[in-house]
Amino acid sequence: MPSILVAVEPAFVSAGTLTASAALARALGLSLVLARLPSEGRSDRPDAPRDLEAALQLVQELGVQVQPCPLQGEAEAGLMGCVQEHEARLVVFAEDPQSTRIESLTGTIIRNLSTALLLVRDPEPLKRWAQGEVALRTMLAMDFSACSQAALSWIQGLHAQLPIDLELLHVSWLPGQRRRLGMLNPREPHSEEAEEAEIRQVLLREMAEFSGMPPGVRCSVGLSLGRTADAIAFAAAERASDLVVVGTRQRQGLSRLWHGSVAGGVLAEVRSNVAVVPLASESVSQVGPVRLIRSVLAATDFSENGDRTVQAASSLLPDGGTVHLVHVVDPHLPEEAQAQLRSRLAALEVPTARAAGVRLEVEVLSSRAPAEAICARAERLGVDVVCVGYRGRTALGWGSVSDAVLKRSERPVLVVKNPVYPGSSR
Repeated sequence: MPSILVAVEPAFVSAGTLTASAALARALGLSLVLARLPSEGRSDRPDAPRDLEAALQLVQELGVQVQPCPLQGEAEAGLMGCVQEHEARLVVFAEDPQSTRIESLTGTIIRNLSTALLLVRDPEPLKRWAQGEVALRTMLAMDFSACSQAALSWIQGLHAQLPIDLELLHVSWLPGQRRRLGMLNPREPHSEEAEEAEIRQVLLREMAEFSGMPPGVRCSVGLSLGRTADAIAFAAAERASDLVVVGTRQRQGLSRLWHGSVAGGVLAEVRSNVAVVPLASESVSQVGPVRLIRSVLAATDFSENGDRTVQAASSLLPDGGTVHLVHVVDPHLPEEAQAQLRSRLAALEVPTARAAGVRLEVEVLSSRAPAEAICARAERLGVDVVCVGYRGRTALGWGSVSDAVLKRSERPVLVVKNPVYPGSSR
């Protein structure tokens, strides 16, 4: 029978962790397994056995039977054996302030097994939640990876049985977002507050697209100049979160897990309860859902092939949508000249596309790096596809704007080449 496995230090028994785990096992229809870790060299407290006996009595009063799992050999290997033998769906640790073994044990679980891990620092809200008294204030620290998708799926599985007040938090490195969205041009007038507000709007939109925005879920963005784990810990403390959840890949090398990953940093820095969900613990498709194309960014240099991007972009929107047509110019081009170029862009509208509900929006972008400007605008607009023309390679090989867009863009790119008709030469 699938179980919740509680690992207990010989010199530290948390009755609250045991009773919270028992209540959760009962609510989820799982068995409860107790694994007593071998001594790590320090003396057990004389009253530790009595503490454990009292804690087990409290568990029995909840109507939950505890199955012991004797560990064989070293703590790490023995614990992994118990997890596999009892089909553990969750491994629970109570933080022992005087033990340093937690790093290696939790690292082993995350690195080698497809099992979620819960580090308990405050068992009371977990117990009340498992008994159906309150909704658990939960924060999912997410990026846009399959790991976060697995963690979200794990939370939703719990929410199907117990009430959860969920907030999705994405912490992003501010300089990286400025670069991605093309906000590093010193010649452009800008307000840091306005730019940060736009960055937050872009990320919130992307979070909603990624998560599907389950009902009742809130999204928030943190912009950081330091360590991601520190920002997550600060946000969790500020919001008084009962549980912080983070997904992780099963990396090889314990030092990389603990000293390099966000999951390790969150376990170390967050003062509330922390759950780490390995990617392998949930069935998550590596291929995202099929999305209808509703907006396309098309770039033209007013060449014959560049102008074909408007037709190609419009053809991707048979049910209507928006084509954002852009042209990139030198930042010093006078406004009067830019106004004339906007008129030229508007004149490229395809009448049949307009009749089909395709709206054309035109914009002149000022930049000395056309590919960067095109990709940055695509990110800020959140388009589904980028469409560029291709005029062949330069004398030095790869070097055209379309090549650079292909290499840089985080979104699908449609490259429009000159049509070749039967009997014609290339």
